[in-house]
Amino acid sequence: MSEWLSIYDESHMPKGIASRSEVHRRGLWHDTFHYWLVCKEEEQNYIYFQIRSDDKTDYPGLVDITAAGHILENETVEDGIREIQEELGINVCIHDLEKLGIVRYQVSNGELIDKEFAHTYLHRPTENIEHFKLQKSEVKGMVKADFNSFYSFCFDKFSRLEVQGFEVNGKDQFIPVNRSITRSEFVGHSDLFFKEIATLINNKLKEAD
Repeated sequence: MSEWLSIYDESHMPKGIASRSEVHRRGLWHDTFHYWLVCKEEEQNYIYFQIRSDDKTDYPGLVDITAAGHILENETVEDGIREIQEELGINVCIHDLEKLGIVRYQVSNGELIDKEFAHTYLHRPTENIEHFKLQKSEVKGMVKADFNSFYSFCFDKFSRLEVQGFEVNGKDQFIPVNRSITRSEFVGHSDLFFKEIATLINNKLKEAD
């Protein structure tokens, strides 16, 4: 069954609707929901990433945004919060999130051309999230990194980023992850995207200090 998305011109003016497959085949602009989780532990901020399932058609096994997804043509932007529950198994209210803005995002992977108006949100819960219930068809693990290190990584001050967390194997066993990763292990977001996201989150964190 096809998912139908609202499509736009480059100025975010509505142009109609199209199926998800057509949107990605033709490179049509559409709305998405991006969720970034940052938790404070012992006065240090950590940013969380998902590890995409090996069964995904696009970017299997790569490190990605905490949670993200498409906004369907009959949904509001706020309805995108369902992606957090579906992918990570945590309950979040839209009022718990801080809107960072709309980030114009483009990535191309073979026949897939993705052009998004990414409605981007930051979540800074007062208590650390200790348990994730992952949607195995979408996500196989979660890792976190020191945010200051991630910020420097985005601006090419570091070539590797230390992450720690877990993966779930085929027997539903939790396997610890503690490794150093490079940009090649992330979904192929542009340098500009990394820098814009790091800056937006950093500005919010500074406001709270």
